Amino acid sequence: MHRINELIKKFEKNNIDALLVTKPEDVFYLTSFYAEKIALVVNPKKCFLVIDFVYAEAAAKHIRGFNLLLTDGNFAKTIAGG
Repeated sequence: MHRINELIKKFEKNNIDALLVTKPEDVFYLTSFYAEKIALVVNPKKCFLVIDFVYAEAAAKHIRGFNLLLTDGNFAKTIAGG
């Protein structure tokens, strides 16, 4: 979470409300968790790891401090709350 916290500090300074990270390598850099189908939504109050349901068990064991959102592959719909 250290890298996420450092990122959030820059939000206020640069007037950013949220960040969507979709490149698996960048998500790994921020979370230390890698999956082929993954996205990260960061805002100052909560962080959401959007992950294909196939990786759910591994993510639940490895990830702390993130809200997990499981998707069947439709990331946009999952992120939008549908």
